[in-house]
Amino acid sequence: MLYAGSSAPTLEAKSPTESVVILVPPSVLERLQVFLRHGESPERFNDYARAGNYRDLTDYLLLRRALATGGNRLPVIVEPWLDVSYERVLLRLKAGHATVFSNGIWREDIAQGDSQVRASPPLFRYGEFEVGLYMSPQNPKLQTTKTLADLQKLSAVSSKQWRPDWMALESLGLVSIFDNVHWESMVKMVHSQRVDFMLAGFSTRPDLSYEAMGLTLKPIPGMKVKLAGSRGWAVSLSHPQGRKTYTVIAKGLAKMRRQGVIYRAYRDAGVINEAVAEWQVLNPETVPLRTSH
Repeated sequence: MLYAGSSAPTLEAKSPTESVVILVPPSVLERLQVFLRHGESPERFNDYARAGNYRDLTDYLLLRRALATGGNRLPVIVEPWLDVSYERVLLRLKAGHATVFSNGIWREDIAQGDSQVRASPPLFRYGEFEVGLYMSPQNPKLQTTKTLADLQKLSAVSSKQWRPDWMALESLGLVSIFDNVHWESMVKMVHSQRVDFMLAGFSTRPDLSYEAMGLTLKPIPGMKVKLAGSRGWAVSLSHPQGRKTYTVIAKGLAKMRRQGVIYRAYRDAGVINEAVAEWQVLNPETVPLRTSH
């Protein structure tokens, strides 16, 4: 199902080949319906500290703002992303079925010189992205895991398609790491304690808890990891409006970074979280912090 976005309400609806088609996870679209207040526009949204915000929603809001800031004049069509895996969304973009994916992805997963899809300039530069180790609040190990040696007795779930996540988990020397391409399944596995933890961005809640599908997870106190990659949006070069869209996004991002919008948005959303600034980085030697990429 396709439906028009709100970025160009005065323009006549046009076909997907004449528009910017954004693939958006249904969970983001559902949250957006209750998150935005009456009359608010994603293109001008600025209250990233609002309760209920989280990384994927911030990614989407920043994308809409980057398009507007960069001077987009094309209608925007939002299409729910119903694919089952990370690889499928990249294949869809490479085929030109959509213009851009709203979630930031690992830029390193797109080969330089790829003629079909290109990563936008970074939202997070190399080594800037920190995540927590999220467990079920009912898991007794949440409070007893105090050291790396304790952590190494646990199991985790991720996807081999998310290379920086997988590399970070492998570096920890865990008992086992389960591979699963479905993010929703990962959350359910952790909540049911079939597996001990998963990596996730920090939230803005006072207890840093993360809620998805009505399920709540909490981070292991005092521990975090850095991920060896930079994140940006995947833009289709095969879509008729793809190259134009890439240029617009790059222009908008550059202006927003100069204005401090990107850092502030992720800080206010809790992804860059000052509450965990002093937490132990479990893999400091794995990810050299760089100022640019």
